[in-house]
Amino acid sequence: MPLAKWYDRFRSQAFSTGAAQAVSIIIPARDAADTLSDTLESLLEQTFTSWEAIVVDDGSSDGTAALAEAFATRDSRIRAVSQPATSVGAARNRGIAMTSYDWLLFLDADDWLLPSYLQHMTAAIQADPRVDVVHCGWSRVAPGGEIGRAAFAPERSDPFILFTRYCAIAVPCACVVRREVVEAVGCFDIANRTARDWDLWQRIARGGSRFGAIREVLARYRMRPDSASMSGSRILADGLEMIELGHSADPRVPHARAEYAKGAPRDQVSSARLYFVCWAAGLVLGGGDDARHLLNEIRDDIDPQLDPDIVAAILYEATLLPTCRVPEQWGELWPVVEEKAGEFLTSLEEQAGAPMLARQAGATLVTLIAGAIAESLPH
Repeated sequence: MPLAKWYDRFRSQAFSTGAAQAVSIIIPARDAADTLSDTLESLLEQTFTSWEAIVVDDGSSDGTAALAEAFATRDSRIRAVSQPATSVGAARNRGIAMTSYDWLLFLDADDWLLPSYLQHMTAAIQADPRVDVVHCGWSRVAPGGEIGRAAFAPERSDPFILFTRYCAIAVPCACVVRREVVEAVGCFDIANRTARDWDLWQRIARGGSRFGAIREVLARYRMRPDSASMSGSRILADGLEMIELGHSADPRVPHARAEYAKGAPRDQVSSARLYFVCWAAGLVLGGGDDARHLLNEIRDDIDPQLDPDIVAAILYEATLLPTCRVPEQWGELWPVVEEKAGEFLTSLEEQAGAPMLARQAGATLVTLIAGAIAESLPH
């Protein structure tokens, strides 16, 4: 079924009263006492009520465990468990082992869902019983409460090739997934720190799982200045590993779709690595630092056809994240990063062997920023 028709069918059933699928929500939490209430309150406000939530306190030193227990006392659908500090992946795996339902949602302890989230997602599952993953739109929220623009993963029923290049579902709470497909690929890799979600989705997609999409923003992602996911060098190292995995065999997926058993074509590796270094560079630039050293990690990669518009779009999005700004606040950031961004683009052009890349990508980036600034002005 084409995605457009699938979505129309979903919309017509969005608030039907049929036998919807219950959802197990797994919430790893470490020192989240300041935000966990918002997360759990968003569950209590859901219009769809067949859910359970498992809060895994992962070695907190604040009041997270007590807060989770208080919510568990308040509502029997919420359970709380504590363990010594491990990792987000290990905490999620602990939660998976405790679930009762066939569908999973991975919700971080500082993010939240809009009230109709579960209603829409479970209706989408009903609309097409063949679907294994359903994702929706999300918005990032700055510390001051400013809500960023709507973001969506590309609508592909078979997104494996996307996941060989980047994490197309950037926010874990923006999707629900069948428990059996998560378990079939081994759940989360507990050693993977910054690309654990990407790693899971890539394995699931390689196995031939079917993805469905909802074109509505239903999830909120809280931006945090101290986020461990903002280290450009660490993200680059983990991302390059994911790109390599995506273009080769992965023994962790024993029943891979035949055409993906050996991964994506190897001739696509260089372009994927060059585009991904732009994402890592944006994170470094947003932190006020020189990003050119990142190119040393991909010194053998060349792609004269690198698209300057894609390069600009990647830098436009990634550079905002370490500063916890939304696009309308680019006017505050551009004077700080302009010079270093130009230096990175010049070095990228030389590295990739892509003539005029720096000038063209720079011009597109300025156009994107000008548009964002214009939207922030009073009309």
